[in-house]
Amino acid sequence: MSWKEVVQKDVCSSGGEDKLQYFPPHDVNENGVPMIRPPKEFLVASQKAWSNSLVGYFLGSNFPFKLVEEEAKRQWLHLGFVKLYVVKKGFFIFKFNSELERNQILAGGPWHFKRNQIFLQPWYEGKKLEKSGFSKLPIWIKIHDIPCSYWNTKGLSYVASGIGDPLQLDPITAKLEPLPYAKILVEAKASTTLSPVVDIAVFDSNGNTESIL
Repeated sequence: MSWKEVVQKDVCSSGGEDKLQYFPPHDVNENGVPMIRPPKEFLVASQKAWSNSLVGYFLGSNFPFKLVEEEAKRQWLHLGFVKLYVVKKGFFIFKFNSELERNQILAGGPWHFKRNQIFLQPWYEGKKLEKSGFSKLPIWIKIHDIPCSYWNTKGLSYVASGIGDPLQLDPITAKLEPLPYAKILVEAKASTTLSPVVDIAVFDSNGNTESIL
């Protein structure tokens, strides 16, 4: 009897339903490293199971799993929070019931756990989890006195691009109805001081371009 047969026998006797299978590597690269290339259907289905998740991290000291879990439950349990995972030291994956609930959490930020801001981003496969040496941060900004002609998706994108890379509008701003300010999530360079104002171009009554700060 092989080791494989021994292990499978133990699994069956313990009531396990799923069995591990052997899938030959697709190939090996020039360095002799096995290349794992499952079918597209497997990748799509497996990644979909995590599409309702957010990746979060804190700046500075690492936070204990228990503390983060308790704060997540306290603030988000009624908002669809399901479970917390740690896949790398200092990085937490928050799983939610649906993509809508995940987006509501993202739009409702910034969030603070014990007075420390937690930086959240949508989870996607292949995201490099690297806190040290990070170059960009997701930040919610408020931009006041935006001209009515800019209250559309493209216009708000132009305005927010003066601060960083636009990622998302909060639910109220997303209605695209003129308000005293727009709340937009942008990804900005961590090493750059954010400008307190942006210079927006509009046409005056004579059709000439003028600036509004």
